[in-house]
Amino acid sequence: MQYMMSIVMHCVTFVLMFATSSAAPAVPSNLLLVGGFHKCGSSHLHRVLASHPKVFALRKEIKPLSNDVTAEKLFEQVVFFYARELMNDDYTDLAKIKGACKRHFSERAEAKEECLRLMSLNASPTLESPKLLLLTSLKFLKYPELVNRWGATVKAMFIVRDPAEYLWAAFNYWIVDMDVSQKPHKTTNRSYRSPELFHELLLAEGRLSWMLGKDGRTGEWFFLVQNGTMRKSVKHLLVLRSEDFLDPDLTMLALGKVSSFTTLELAGFNKSVLSSRTNSQYSVSTKGAQSAIGQDVPAGVYEISGYLGLPNKFFLKPTLI
Repeated sequence: MQYMMSIVMHCVTFVLMFATSSAAPAVPSNLLLVGGFHKCGSSHLHRVLASHPKVFALRKEIKPLSNDVTAEKLFEQVVFFYARELMNDDYTDLAKIKGACKRHFSERAEAKEECLRLMSLNASPTLESPKLLLLTSLKFLKYPELVNRWGATVKAMFIVRDPAEYLWAAFNYWIVDMDVSQKPHKTTNRSYRSPELFHELLLAEGRLSWMLGKDGRTGEWFFLVQNGTMRKSVKHLLVLRSEDFLDPDLTMLALGKVSSFTTLELAGFNKSVLSSRTNSQYSVSTKGAQSAIGQDVPAGVYEISGYLGLPNKFFLKPTLI
């Protein structure tokens, strides 16, 4: 009987060892994810968060090299490594973290390469402890393996925008089929925009070349918001409005929510970043995820449309919302 119990115990130990070794690694508690969609303010929110000395920000829109499971897991391993290293009080210098990365993955060429790829950073040269690792990934929901593993632990912020304002911004930002061929996203005076054309595209409901609210760029925004995809996938979620960062009083209220959600002190956010605009197409030259302008500019007014605002008479039809 004692012999049989010994065999049973050995079998149980073996099973537990196997289960432990094959289990997915625990998600670090200091991961912060920003999601949303293009032209909803994610670039600005990324800059605001990255300005805090207790936030270690990876380059905006960083993601796995592909949606292949192998690439996802490699990305995850490196991200988790960074997050855990940031909990070390000694690592207040980016060079130290980069050195730790090289040492840790010295025997794994692919992991080391991925680790160095993620060192395209947008962070302060010195950091304080404790530190949050910030990732801004607008396509995070396209990686179901990561969502399933991270969803219960990671803190996520999702930024949205008024539908009419969002479509008007998108209309003034992207190159479309009806434009003269040119570099993507860099709409110039070779293109034509106007409030009247925007209104006609809405009324056409897809019969013209650009299907506002239904094409691959703008349509995904409605899918994410309408279906509550982020809410269903992530347990710890804070939803913010792009409009809250246009008014100083509303900005402070929004930052209060961010502070409570992340435990980051309000005083740590850079005031000059808060008062600037990011990736604004008010001027074509100020486009870009890290391009910022300091002057106050009117909301919803863009160079490509001749600085003509969107009149109140133009509205979205219910079928598009």
